[in-house]
Amino acid sequence: MIDHLIDLALKRPWLREPSANALCTLVTAIPGLADGAPVAHHLSKALDEKGLLRSQDGAAVILTLQSLPRHLRPKISSKFWQHGDPLHPANLGLLNKVLREVQSEEDSVKATGSFKSEPHFVWMLILQRYQENTKDIVPFKTLWESVVESIIAFAPG
Repeated sequence: MIDHLIDLALKRPWLREPSANALCTLVTAIPGLADGAPVAHHLSKALDEKGLLRSQDGAAVILTLQSLPRHLRPKISSKFWQHGDPLHPANLGLLNKVLREVQSEEDSVKATGSFKSEPHFVWMLILQRYQENTKDIVPFKTLWESVVESIIAFAPG
């Protein structure tokens, strides 16, 4: 199921967010599985191999994986996200691009390219992480100013 959802997300950009949301729901069920750790590891590895880690959807799945109990949490590749955490201060520039869907030459996954009236569900996961008072993450004010305030500053009108 994991591989099918990832393939669907890659083939149909308009289904990327619902596919990622389904993967996040799967992650929340992992603690109830007899062999949850291998499932979490496979999901992390598949996202990395398919190039979806460097997207809003990949960040959402990573943040959900990080909410697992420590013994079930897979090691997240540091290839894209330093320290395996999108909210680590070292990732602010990349997170800014990902949250605003700014493409770079290195990106294999293209943005959805469609305007939505509501924010991506990754924002709920980001806010949940800040509620946990987690150490070693970029201060919320810095993230907000980098991503949201910079968009407002350049908005016409």
